[in-house]
Amino acid sequence: MAEIRINGEIDAVVPVGISKLGTAIYDNIQFPEGQWTDVDGNAQTYPSFRLDAVTLRVNRRKDIVKTNRAGANGTIKEYISFDDFQIEVVGIVTPQAIDLPNAEPVAELEKFAKLEKAETSVSIISKLLNNYFNVTHVVVEDFGMARIGANSWQITMQLISDNPIDLKDFG
Repeated sequence: MAEIRINGEIDAVVPVGISKLGTAIYDNIQFPEGQWTDVDGNAQTYPSFRLDAVTLRVNRRKDIVKTNRAGANGTIKEYISFDDFQIEVVGIVTPQAIDLPNAEPVAELEKFAKLEKAETSVSIISKLLNNYFNVTHVVVEDFGMARIGANSWQITMQLISDNPIDLKDFG
C-alpha cells in the first residue's frame, strides 16, 4: 500500500490492488512460502497463501504488577512489559477464476491446510501488522473453516505474534 504524504502527514492511501469484484484492496494478508523440520527430522514445506478479503482484529495486553496500598483506595501500578499480540484473521476464499463462478477453490484450500499444519512460526506480510505493530512472524494457534456459499469458504485464524530467536545465541 502506498501512502501520499504532505508535510509528513498521510493525505491519501493508495490501494494495493483490486479484488475480483472490482473493489479496492487497501491491505491483505500474505504468508510467504516456508519450511520447517518436523519432530521426526523430516523437512516439511508450505506454499505461499494470500487472503485479499480479510478482516483483522489485533489485541495486546500489558503485563502490569499491581500493589495494594494499605489504608488507601486504588493500587500502585508498575509497568512490566507487553504480552504477545493476539490477532484474529477472518477471510474469504473464493475461486481464483472469475469466469468459473461455480468452481471450488481447491488449490487455495490446499494451501491453507498446509499452512495450518506448520509446526513453526510463519512469516506474515500485512501493512497493518508489519508497519504499525512490527509483527513479521506469527504462530497459528487456532483455525476454522465454514462454507458460506456454493463455492466460497470463510477462514478464521487465531494468531500469536512471535519474535523468532535462535537458542544457540544464548549459549
